[in-house]
Amino acid sequence: YFQVNRDTMYVLLNFLHLVSQNSEDRQGPSGEDLTGNKMDSNNLATLFAPNILHSMKTGDGTMSPENNYKAAERTETINIVRTLIDFNKELFELSWEDLHSLYVRMNEDVPEAMDYLLRRRALLNGDE
Repeated sequence: YFQVNRDTMYVLLNFLHLVSQNSEDRQGPSGEDLTGNKMDSNNLATLFAPNILHSMKTGDGTMSPENNYKAAERTETINIVRTLIDFNKELFELSWEDLHSLYVRMNEDVPEAMDYLLRRRALLNGDE
């Protein structure tokens, strides 16, 4: 048993969202027909939900993703994961007010970390 950290979940949900964005057939830039992968967010959620959200058997601590679930509970789990995939960007965004407060607090409490993050951001944006 392991828990997924926030960064791993962010990467996974972004990847699944990207896959879902390419689920339908479309035309390419040169007008050619591109076949979609057929994995929309519902299909992806159906596949990944038992692994992302799972339950533990009471008593022995072993995983039991499907044994104790009823059909309605599986549907709810799929709906939750589909929502996580569809709205992944919103889940990991901070409002500008919250981000500003975080930067102010970091600058007061750990200025060296703040300096590092600002330098890293500048490098990634090509500002330095």
